Amino acid sequence: MPNGPSADVFICHASEDKDDFARPLAESLTAHGIRVWYDEYSLALGDSLRRSIDHGLRDCRYGVVVLSDAFFRKEWPQRELDGLTQREADGRKVILPVWHRVTRDQVARYSPTLADRVAVQSDRGLDAVSDSILQVLQTPSPSENATLRESGPSPSIDTEPFDVEARSLWSSVRPVSFDNMPYWYIRMFPAQYDAGLLPSLSSCDKLVRKVAVNLRGWDFPHMSPDTQERAQGQNWIASWSTFKDAIEYWRLYQSAQFIHLQGLREFTTPHFREQLRQATTGHLRHHKDVEWNQVPGYVDLTETVFRLTEVFEFAARLCREHVYSGSVRVHVELRGIEGFLLTTSTRYLWRLFCRAGENVLASDWDHTAESLVEHGHEYALRAAAWLFERFGWLDPSFETLSQRQAELLNLRR
Repeated sequence: MPNGPSADVFICHASEDKDDFARPLAESLTAHGIRVWYDEYSLALGDSLRRSIDHGLRDCRYGVVVLSDAFFRKEWPQRELDGLTQREADGRKVILPVWHRVTRDQVARYSPTLADRVAVQSDRGLDAVSDSILQVLQTPSPSENATLRESGPSPSIDTEPFDVEARSLWSSVRPVSFDNMPYWYIRMFPAQYDAGLLPSLSSCDKLVRKVAVNLRGWDFPHMSPDTQERAQGQNWIASWSTFKDAIEYWRLYQSAQFIHLQGLREFTTPHFREQLRQATTGHLRHHKDVEWNQVPGYVDLTETVFRLTEVFEFAARLCREHVYSGSVRVHVELRGIEGFLLTTSTRYLWRLFCRAGENVLASDWDHTAESLVEHGHEYALRAAAWLFERFGWLDPSFETLSQRQAELLNLRR
């Protein structure tokens, strides 16, 4: 197996674990078509050991780190781990930990940050470990997706006419103001602009009512039953709400561009905000230097996953109705959140101090209509992971995010 940029995984292990675990794991992954940098495969007679290993560490997609008693005692594999850790300095997820006959306490004594990561345990069996690694390899990481997105907008989507519509929303007088609160700003639109894709305002109204998402008792988007909270323009319909904590405004244009603004629920709901404050001060009680009265607010991990799942589910339903075809752009933006802390409720363990360093976090996701229908929930998790990385959670666990999403999806059963 040649080493180099084509390696999918580098297996970092102690030599004592070679026979009973590392070699069988390398063989299992190779049998599944995975390109493995493993010393017995990748080093030929006369190779420089240090240079070859450095090359493998630098160019692999992921490093599978087999944590064991022997690993903790050996200097060489720990140097390899240091090399993989350095590659995560830009926020990329690289390290895939495997606990081989060790407990969380043992790992925590060696490295508390490694103990906080979701890991697979070797006692689940070789097949289970291989499957866990294959799942990660087959799902592009948020950083890989971000690299693709940051290379430039998809040439198949002409954004300018949709941008003109969006600017018209901001230049008009809206019945709901978001000036004094953090809020979500969501846009979605098809690849090609057709001002009359939806033939009438009536068809816009019927479409929203048909595909609105209701996973937790409040529809997305919310079509107010009060005619005083609905409006229409030359080529759009709108609705809004200021009911309790549901501060919301949306428009659907005949071009099928959908724009949605909603106040951050963690901020607009006083009891939710206080609940998160109390939970976070408990989670982070070991951070003695935090001035809690200076924290402007909180962003809840579960609420964010729920919100983005609703957004991508709505986009998928528009695809199912053949409103969107070809490429679809979903724009996700969270505004007014500089200094906000990422957190979670007291139901979960949370020890990370993650703070938004910018006031606006925004990105675009381009997907085909077919893939949105099939993988919309997964795309929502990728968007959530991208956002969490910008708070400083540099290794968001897809397993954790999937569990939170499952809680929402189970509500409708």
